[in-house]
Parts: sequence; C-alpha cells; structure tokens
Amino acid sequence: MLISHIKQYTYQWQGITVDGKKTLGEIKAVTLKIAKMQLMKQGIIVLKITKKWPISFKNFTKKISSEDMTHFFQQFANLMTAGIPIVQSINILQFIQEKHALQILISAIQIDIQSGKTLTQSLKKYPHYFDCFICHLSEVGEQTGKLALMLQRIALTQEKKWYFKNKIKQALLYPSLLFTVATLVSVIMLIVIVPRFAELFQNMQGKLPGLTVWIIACSTWLRENIWKCLLEIVLIFSLFYLSLKNSSYLQHRIDRLFFKLPFFGKFLQKIILSRFAYSLATTEYAGFPLDQGLKITMNITTNALYAQEIAKLPIAIAQGKQLHKALQQSPLFPPLLIQMVKIGEESGSIDNMLLKVANFYESEIDHFVSTLSHLLEPLIMVVLGVLIGGLVIALYLPIFKLGMIV
Repeated sequence: MLISHIKQYTYQWQGITVDGKKTLGEIKAVTLKIAKMQLMKQGIIVLKITKKWPISFKNFTKKISSEDMTHFFQQFANLMTAGIPIVQSINILQFIQEKHALQILISAIQIDIQSGKTLTQSLKKYPHYFDCFICHLSEVGEQTGKLALMLQRIALTQEKKWYFKNKIKQALLYPSLLFTVATLVSVIMLIVIVPRFAELFQNMQGKLPGLTVWIIACSTWLRENIWKCLLEIVLIFSLFYLSLKNSSYLQHRIDRLFFKLPFFGKFLQKIILSRFAYSLATTEYAGFPLDQGLKITMNITTNALYAQEIAKLPIAIAQGKQLHKALQQSPLFPPLLIQMVKIGEESGSIDNMLLKVANFYESEIDHFVSTLSHLLEPLIMVVLGVLIGGLVIALYLPIFKLGMIV
C-alpha cells in the first residue's frame, strides 16, 4: 500500500537491444538505478538515460541563446528532411539536447503535438522564443506539406540572426575593451597609486607642476566621491533604460543618432538592410502576398526608424504602387536596394534579387569588421599609452625636476 504512494519519475533513455538495434523511449521508476535495472531486465543495454522534468513556465527562467535556437532548427530540419515523423523528430531533439532550458521547451512542444495540436499552434504559445516570422513559415509548411523545407528556411533565418549578432559583438569588442581597460587602470591608479605619491610630494620643497597638481586633485575628488559616482551612474543608466523601453520617441532619437555615428552608422544600417532583404525574400519564397510579407518583416525589425518606414510600404502597395517606387519615398532605403528590387519586379524574381542584396551587404559587413579590427589594434595601444603614460609622467615630473635642481 505504501509502495503505491511512492513518487515515480519519468526517465528518457537511449540504448541497444539484444539484436544490436538502437532504440529509445521513456520509463517510469522511483530512482535512476531502478530504471536502469528495469531496462536491463528487458534486454536493453543503456547508453544514455536522463530524468524528464515536469513542464512548467518556471523552468523557462534560463535564457535560450540564439545559437541554441539556430542549432535546434537545423537539427529539426535535418530530421524532417530525412523523412522522420514530426513526433519522433521532436522526441529525438529533446533527448539529444544538452541545455536544460531547451529540453524543457522541446518537451512542452512535444506534449502539445501529442495532445493533437499542430506545430504552429504550439510555437505560438511561446512568442518569446518563436516570433511571428517563424510561426508564419511553420504554418505555410504544414498547410502545403513542405514543413521540412520551411524548417530549413527558418534555420537559415536563425543562422543569419545569430551571424548579425556576432558581427555586432565583434565590431564593438575592441572599443568596449579599450574603454573598459583604460577606465579600470586609470581609476586604480588614481585611487591607489596617486595618493602615495601625493604623500611623498608633501615633503618636497618647491612648486609642483600643473599637471601633477591636477592629477592629485582628481585623485582626491575621486576617492571622496567614488561611491556617489557609482550610484549616480547606476541610476542614470537605469532611468535611461526604462525611458528607452517605454518611450517610442526616445527610441527613434537613439536609432537616428546611431545612424549618424562615423563608421558604425553605415555598419548598423547595412545589417538592418541585409536582414530586411533576406526576411522579405524568405516570405516571397514561402508564397506570402507582398503586403503580408512586408508586415511580417516589419514585426521582426528591431530598429524603430526602419520599422516605421516598412509599415508604410504595405499601404503604398495596396494603393497600387510597385515596391521599388514605394521604397523611393523613404531616404532610409539606398539606391542599390531600390534598383535590385526594380529588376526583380520586372523579371518576376524579386526573391532572388533580394537574396543577392542580402549577400552583398553581408560581404560589406564582413569587410567592415575585418578592417575595423586591424585599425583598432594600434589605436588601443595609442589610447592606453596616452592615458597611462600621462598619469606616469604627471607623477614623475616633480622627481625629475628635483633631480635637475640637485
């Protein structure tokens, strides 16, 4: 009677039968050891066995990265292309995942599909992970019987998204490193090293050089106000983040400011244009009407300025304008994109032309990141040399002056 009340857990396993065939499944047992013993009695050699955790939104606390989602869709597309049924494909996907958060998400999708829901209906329940673009392509794939093909397109889209994120990180890595290292070294010198030199200089006769006096004054002020400064910086950034999140006007102003930055403005614009061209090409390939494809593309555009301009395009299309003429109404779309779209509309292959535009901008992005990394390497050395060298010179100037007097 007591045994019936003992809690049992579900374990997912993968193993080999006595015939040498690979197999997998689920088994309920009180402990992992008992689960293995039960499988051994069935003549199964266990290769891998893991506990299946209960599905709950509380389990979605860990963020699933773009890289993980890209690999998920790539694996999903490969399994479906190989002719494996969707239920079995999802079961395999859940079993081979190493990230617990992704296992939980796939388990939730598996339960939905086993209960009779479609893949699209399940994906729509988790908009944080699957945007409208993914859901629309999944729905088209299910309706046309080309789910494997649409999953391949989704995988490529996720790969592009991951690619652009990495390119932005690469472009910002050196400036961020420069700023962080220079700030940390300067603060440490001002708080720790400069006060000791200041004590030494108190016993020296003669007037200190102006640069040294200024450095000592900065050190004194920083030591007295360091916590106040840190608190103010945290408050300023917090208020800025909340304002940016809740104010569309501020978002527009910040996005416009980014485009005016030297070097980085053009770089960010090319990333947005490449994503726009690739996303719109994918919706065209999937068979969406042009106005609907533009609406889907608008919803996944992260830049407020471009989202606003793309929102105007379906209205212009509904009024009978061609896409290239609608694009001409906005200064945000360059002549290259407009001309390629025009050629695509005239030849009836707008998706191919958009893909060529996306690939062109990708090559430009790669070239920019490569050039930037080569330019910033010596710049980092120069800036660090000026900052640290300036502090060192300011501290040793009085000593040099004293040596000259002696």
